[in-house]
Amino acid sequence: MSMPPGAVSPPIGKIELCKICGNPPPRAPSSTAHLLARLPEQFDGTCGPATQDFLQQTSLYCLAHPDQFPDYRSKIIFMLTNLSGDAAKWDQPLNQR
Repeated sequence: MSMPPGAVSPPIGKIELCKICGNPPPRAPSSTAHLLARLPEQFDGTCGPATQDFLQQTSLYCLAHPDQFPDYRSKIIFMLTNLSGDAAKWDQPLNQR
């Protein structure tokens, strides 16, 4: 469909542009992620399945709360604050810098 000379096409909205390009429109943020992810349990440095559990719990929590973890630094600080026992001693040299 051609337009007459000098005619101005109406502006294309983001959703219409997404439809044209084949990308789905952005979804509204879900508040259910906050309900599904709970704070990870303290990690005492035990090797094996406990390590994997801690990493999975902290990863899920960070994914569910992206506004609280905008960068790697905030994620690292969050993980370090959830260490206990011998594992908590690991970050002492880092804190003394």
